Amino acid sequence: IRLATQSITLDRLADGWYTLRVEWSPYLGFNFVDTAFIWQRLRLGDAWTEEENQFLRQHYPTSSQGWILEQMPDRTWNGVGAQARALNLRRPHTLPGSELPRYMSMNDWRILEQHGLMAEGPEQRLWWQSNSSVNDVTNA
Repeated sequence: IRLATQSITLDRLADGWYTLRVEWSPYLGFNFVDTAFIWQRLRLGDAWTEEENQFLRQHYPTSSQGWILEQMPDRTWNGVGAQARALNLRRPHTLPGSELPRYMSMNDWRILEQHGLMAEGPEQRLWWQSNSSVNDVTNA
């Protein structure tokens, strides 16, 4: 690995997100850098606070999905719906939805947008980006 790479770093990007950056050793005049974006969680099992429950009681029946997710940026719509069912809350199906995938929080979606990544499905936990630049090997 030491012969093939210049550096390998793992950094925390945000809550539930990490980057693994591999800087490859120069080969044939090119420098390659691969970055993996690793999403570690779906927030399953995070306890709901009484403040969040009160917010749902007040807003779930009448507010739009997008607005609720903006107010609770670490919660997914799947999680909101499950908690609303546990609280016996109902809402009309005519309220506007959101383009955000039901399994992703607003903060997770912002990470994808910020780095130009696309979510392909709820099982995806890894995205790769590769960058290369020309290196002048004649001056080496």
